Amino acid sequence: MPIYAQRQMVAEQSVVKPRVLPRIHPRIQRLLEQKDLLLSLVDGVGSPLNVIFPQNIEDNIKSFQDAYKKNHLRGRIYYTSKPCKSNALLRHASLFSIGLDVSSPNSLKEALGCGFAPDRIEATGPKNLDYLLTCLQLDVLLNVDNFEELKLIAALHKKLGLSRRARVFVRLCGFNSPRVSFTPQDNTFGIHVKNIPAVLDWLVEHKKQIDFQGFAFYVSGASNEQRLVAIENQLELTFLARKKGLQPKGIDIGGGFAIQYADSQEEWDEYQLALKQSVKNEIPSQTWNNSGLGYRNDDGVVAGGPLYFNHYSVRTKGDELDDLLNRRLPKLGNTKIASLISDNLLELYIEPGRAMLDQCGITLGRVNFNKPSTWDEELVGVDMNQTNLRSMHHKNLTQSVVLYRNAARNKLNDEGLFYMGNLCVSYDILQYNKQFPDFIPQAGDIVCFMNTAPYTMDFNESTTLMQPIATKVAVWENHEKWNWALDNKYIPIDFSRLEK
Repeated sequence: MPIYAQRQMVAEQSVVKPRVLPRIHPRIQRLLEQKDLLLSLVDGVGSPLNVIFPQNIEDNIKSFQDAYKKNHLRGRIYYTSKPCKSNALLRHASLFSIGLDVSSPNSLKEALGCGFAPDRIEATGPKNLDYLLTCLQLDVLLNVDNFEELKLIAALHKKLGLSRRARVFVRLCGFNSPRVSFTPQDNTFGIHVKNIPAVLDWLVEHKKQIDFQGFAFYVSGASNEQRLVAIENQLELTFLARKKGLQPKGIDIGGGFAIQYADSQEEWDEYQLALKQSVKNEIPSQTWNNSGLGYRNDDGVVAGGPLYFNHYSVRTKGDELDDLLNRRLPKLGNTKIASLISDNLLELYIEPGRAMLDQCGITLGRVNFNKPSTWDEELVGVDMNQTNLRSMHHKNLTQSVVLYRNAARNKLNDEGLFYMGNLCVSYDILQYNKQFPDFIPQAGDIVCFMNTAPYTMDFNESTTLMQPIATKVAVWENHEKWNWALDNKYIPIDFSRLEK
């Protein structure tokens, strides 16, 4: 139903302004209070501008390290670098006792240039010949995606005449259990568990070339029950590998750990309820073109499913890992996962990406103009586009923060507004849910999108229609003063405190 028709239907209803305020790290909040600094950065460097907070990654690292210590586990945390192309974050993370997960030849080169030695790097993702050659020559740990890749590694190892064995993890897929159903979606990652016995026989034959470290998996969007089945299958195959004479070192359970985008559980629950009400035309539409963000009205019943992620998880990052490690596996004596790992002298490896980047970046865009849409929605044109603020599959629905440049401001009406981008296309909407700032942003004001480092600020960024990609700057606090540098110029050491 068109928006203007909906407005007529709900004209006599009470005003509803569903919104989800973002969780904001105290350090980010302190910077937002430095309005003049941020305005000058956007004016001087350009819009859009990605602002990176390297110091904030320390909280995320510690969260996972605490879970390891609490459960008396050894192993390595591999920070997955693909969700954000920030050198400053890599350089800051390199100061801590973690590894780095890279997924392309160029990301491997970046890792080396940012301070990660080869023995701290794990190479994942589908690999071409150049990628494999570099990893083998540097003795980088290889997380193998398929059997053909494994065979190619052995052939290249022989051709190179390497004295040390190639270190590999074998990535699994196709987990199964009579007690849990997995989604029917296909998966491009890994080797099916039913084919692993043949892989193990091959690994036994090639022990002189391949140092089998263990099994890995990554199950995107998995529930806790599905994760338990994956770990159960993984451990069963690990024990089978030992019976065949191999010596797996540990298990790699991937990433996928949650973070909190919303500041309030109550507000998040209320928003989801209001979204469904708007789909049923009980309140005005809350989404661009009444998209429903995955929901639809099927004869008065809400159908479909959300095209957004959960914005308020009860357990996040290291707390979620700790909870998982204390779950029990029915097929393995109903023993806790942490106990099964430690009692069998195994190590635990994880690959957090989104969770490692929580609260590590925001994106700023300068307002160009205001205008009404065809259906008379309030539009605010921002000097950036949807590729600068685009996640993989799901949407961030939190409210942005506006930095007002001018004292003269127009109060926003009760129907909200949408931010549109600078592409010459009719669908360049930055956020598909309505925004409710106190005042209508005007030309020169700055719109600040929160928590965009994980998979949002540059994961899908492109120079579409020759529009520029965003510049990154790193900001940090030093002696109660804010400092900044271009992202690739950031040095994670305070020179003023060096002892000579």
